Amino acid sequence: MSTPEDQDFDFSIPSPALTPITPGSPAPKEKKKGGQPKSLVWGTHVIQGRKVSEDHYEATCSYCSYFWKKGSSQDLEGHFANVCPKVPDKFNESTKLSEDRVHEIDRTCVKAFVVCGIPWNVIENLFFIELLKTLRPGYTPPSKDVLSGKLLSQETAVINQRVIKELKNAENLTMSCDGWTNSANESIWNFLIHTSDHEEYLWCLKDLSSESHTGEFLAKTIEEIIEKIGPEKFSALITDSGANI
Repeated sequence: MSTPEDQDFDFSIPSPALTPITPGSPAPKEKKKGGQPKSLVWGTHVIQGRKVSEDHYEATCSYCSYFWKKGSSQDLEGHFANVCPKVPDKFNESTKLSEDRVHEIDRTCVKAFVVCGIPWNVIENLFFIELLKTLRPGYTPPSKDVLSGKLLSQETAVINQRVIKELKNAENLTMSCDGWTNSANESIWNFLIHTSDHEEYLWCLKDLSSESHTGEFLAKTIEEIIEKIGPEKFSALITDSGANI
């Protein structure tokens, strides 16, 4: 059994056109990288006026008409959080998230990335972050390492406990197993549990590259899984037609 080739996604930003340099001409000056993205309150909750200096603008609050001669993102956010008497409740709801709400969104991100096969580094892509900020301004997405490490491990533990609970009282289970070689030339085997309600659970994936795939070894591996779940729960075992099965 073979697996589909991994699909590469290129989310990189195209390089700007190069400016040719003729002999004797000064090298073009590099533009300084911009700072952090401008707060989303600009243009949404504030009427922006002329630019006064870098990252400072004349501004007028859309709710109470308070005017800044030289407003910054920090000034505006502080105004809406602590001063403005007319700011709508939905503003604070959209900018301040509880720890439980952040955790809920983190879990949703993990599931979406895994199920849709999205590369982990996309979570740090500026355009993807902009999308998340547009949908939920108060949410700061985790880093690639946190998403694929801590958060993935937590979600895996939750799913594993759910599967164990589902199988605890199940009967007439069927196990199926199959193996293949991936692009790294590793021998991967999966072990699936099927219920009489037509539910299917991936019990485990095993890297058996360092093992000899004899019938005796595979039978022992299958027996260990069946013993862990409960032999009395199984009624069938499905394998491929390999000579070692």
